Amino acid sequence: MASAVVGALEFFAVTNALASLTNAAPGCVQFKAGIVTRGGRTIQCGPTVRLAGVASTAHLDVLIVPAMWHENPRDLDAEVSRLPGEVAMIRAVHQSGAIIAAGCSGTTLAAQAGVLDGRTATTAWWLGEYFRRRYPNVRLALEQVLTVDDRIWCAGAAGSYRNLCLKLVEHFAGAEIAALASRFMLIDANPTLQAPYALEAIQRQAADPVVAKVQDWIRRNLNRPISIEEMARIAPTSSRTLIRKFRGALGTTPLSYVQKLRVERAKTLLTTSTLSLQAIIDRAGYEDMSSFRKLFRAHTGLAPRDYRNRFRIRTARRARIADPGRMASSL
Repeated sequence: MASAVVGALEFFAVTNALASLTNAAPGCVQFKAGIVTRGGRTIQCGPTVRLAGVASTAHLDVLIVPAMWHENPRDLDAEVSRLPGEVAMIRAVHQSGAIIAAGCSGTTLAAQAGVLDGRTATTAWWLGEYFRRRYPNVRLALEQVLTVDDRIWCAGAAGSYRNLCLKLVEHFAGAEIAALASRFMLIDANPTLQAPYALEAIQRQAADPVVAKVQDWIRRNLNRPISIEEMARIAPTSSRTLIRKFRGALGTTPLSYVQKLRVERAKTLLTTSTLSLQAIIDRAGYEDMSSFRKLFRAHTGLAPRDYRNRFRIRTARRARIADPGRMASSL
């Protein structure tokens, strides 16, 4: 993803300029950033962007592994398998004593290199189930935007590379320069958890036809009570077999999947409607207010009201002035 590469280069250039222009920290470290590729080859990012790199990894303090474009875990697996040279590079740079800073799907390359084994790491929230299955030796803290474990630094979804760069600036240049960069580039210096941003709606559809059939049925019947026995009849299969198939395909149980979708529906209604919390809970198919509050906080890290206040789409004022002619006629 060109944004993660070019964005990081520009981030450090802006930081250098801020340090120079403000004289906030005389003698502050200056960042020298460049693109390193296997064999110094030129890489293609999407249909139009080509980036030239150098081959040398000597004297690096940090190697940033950016996000890779992918549409599903199968694509990501294939991409990782095509990059053994890059995996070896990451391993060698880490062994030299440098920091490995991986973001989003780039964390899979670091994991493939073995440098995340036994370490705490995060990745893009939509890769959680895939990552746990593929790299079980990594202590995955998926709810976190950033993790730092000795010389292994990881960031969550694609845009969080900016938070990763900011953390590196703080580490090498100090809190004062990091604060300047944060304000100048409008970056939250204290990012919240990833959990509030997760969208169950874009999670992958199961390849298993039985699980896929039940997934579709759940989405159409989410506003009413759903039992494991009823889902098994829809499949049709036994409850035990359905649970096994769900675990194999999605890494979760059928009832846990139902809970995730109910939280997802509540998140959508909280941010796009003025419905009361009780009405939203009813539409999400939950009956007990207290239990739902606990479930919602467990999945998002926020209470329903706090989630609405932070993420809702405000349209009321726009609606009031949408027809100035009608307003004038009433004066």
